[in-house]
Amino acid sequence: MGWTLGRYFFFRYVTITIWLFIGLLALVFLIDFTELSGRTTGLPGFTYGTAFAISGLRTPMIMLQTVPFVGLFSAMATLVSLNRRYELVIARSAGVSAWQFLLPCCIGALLFGVLSVGVINPIAAHAFSWSEKIETQLRSGKSNTVSADAEPWIRQKTSSGDTI
Repeated sequence: MGWTLGRYFFFRYVTITIWLFIGLLALVFLIDFTELSGRTTGLPGFTYGTAFAISGLRTPMIMLQTVPFVGLFSAMATLVSLNRRYELVIARSAGVSAWQFLLPCCIGALLFGVLSVGVINPIAAHAFSWSEKIETQLRSGKSNTVSADAEPWIRQKTSSGDTI
């Protein structure tokens, strides 16, 4: 298969993957925002801006769980759309094997996985911990961080006294 056809199939896969990921991102954000707003509306200090920020910070971590499904469904959608316009039929009649027109989707899925692990995962982990801090402050009015100067927090009560 020539580079032109492979590049065309690859960019069709990338385009469908991006649109599917953005659509799921919007759906996950709306569901999380609605659920969080329902749980925290009665808390003192609650604003919809805070709920919007917390949901925005939690959404990347939730989206990491959908990455394999986005890759799978976008490959399926790409192949279905290529088949509906008879592009796969023409490629097969030109002598292109099925493995050759599946290769751009496989390379795209590999790059999407590497991007999600290398870029999205660290950002999502940091954003999720930040959202947990904001939500803890909203619920209790104070931070939930452990200070190094505070007394030890691992204790065991025994008959002879406390064991640290």
